[in-house]
Amino acid sequence: MDVINYLIKDDLLRNNPWKLSFNPIDVQEHIYDRNRPETHDICKEIRKITDKYEDRMLVGEIYTNSVKEAVAYHGTGNDELHLAFNFSFLFQNWSARGFYQNIKEYYNSLPKDAWPNFTLSNHDQPRHHYRYRAGKNTDARARVAAAMLMTLRGTPFIYYGEEIGMTNGKIIRKAIQDPLGKRGWPFIKGRDAERTPMQWMTH
Repeated sequence: MDVINYLIKDDLLRNNPWKLSFNPIDVQEHIYDRNRPETHDICKEIRKITDKYEDRMLVGEIYTNSVKEAVAYHGTGNDELHLAFNFSFLFQNWSARGFYQNIKEYYNSLPKDAWPNFTLSNHDQPRHHYRYRAGKNTDARARVAAAMLMTLRGTPFIYYGEEIGMTNGKIIRKAIQDPLGKRGWPFIKGRDAERTPMQWMTH
């Protein structure tokens, strides 16, 4: 379920306060349109329906880089989402200590009986092969990161193309399709580079 923490808006229709940012989607303090308490009630209702069927699983995108916000959508008794996307690696620099602290914080934040998950890339952030590039060590870093993803306790999510070492595409300004890139250039170049077609012919 996409951006599940955006389901409910403020019932008084109050405006979010503005803040200074070069990112067009980040010029507000999202206090009235994200993580409303009613959202958890909706997740519980959907979970009750889902639990009536066999072999069903709920996974939700929680648009945040806060681990504690994300894991809250498992519910207090694992009664909301089966998996709340853990996007913390998407914002993690290349650092063994950083990854360790990241993983430790996530495991320690999970509610009891909640199942962990990890992902390195998605359609909104630069692919990990591109983020962790380091000249001749780029492929090696991507492989190490993939090995970590596949061996951590939890469900690994693989963004399309990661299985062939796909990196970001090169998008010139006039070819940008993403509204975010059109509005935010040159500070925000958009998300087209991580949304290019599968690069079968280059691998």
